[in-house]
Amino acid sequence: MPVTSKRLKEVLRYDPDTGQFTWLVQRNQMAVGSVAGTNHPNGARMIWIDGVSYYAHRLAWLYVYGKWPTHDIDHIDRDRSNNRIRNLRDVTESVNLQNQCLTGRKNSSGLLGVCWYSRYNKWNASIRVNGRSINLGYFCTKEEAHAVYVRAKTKHHPGFVKELT
Repeated sequence: MPVTSKRLKEVLRYDPDTGQFTWLVQRNQMAVGSVAGTNHPNGARMIWIDGVSYYAHRLAWLYVYGKWPTHDIDHIDRDRSNNRIRNLRDVTESVNLQNQCLTGRKNSSGLLGVCWYSRYNKWNASIRVNGRSINLGYFCTKEEAHAVYVRAKTKHHPGFVKELT
């Protein structure tokens, strides 16, 4: 059973302007008033309550709105350590994935939406829209492919282009 809003407010204080949680109770060697949680390798903050670990951004949502988020919590500025409530939004996984600027480990181009297609010996640009992959074409340079991807992203995912160019 996940922690309730009531229980959360019994053990932690949340500052919506800093995004930081502090302990209201003595916890092992953690004094009252000390910053709660530890940094996860993925950049997010984790907090243990009653033997269960939670992402701090999800706890922030529960603390402010009194209910667990329905979907994923997206960090608008893409900084997983920034848990200010104004930086968090409850969105579907699809929307959350649109707010990324880094490529996956398997991406050989280093650019979102662009990968090497050895069959044609060219760079391929593609984008996902409503769960479907759309092929945007094959290009001699990865920069050309990326420019086409950015145009498609502007059209299909307005508001999520930010630092791609």
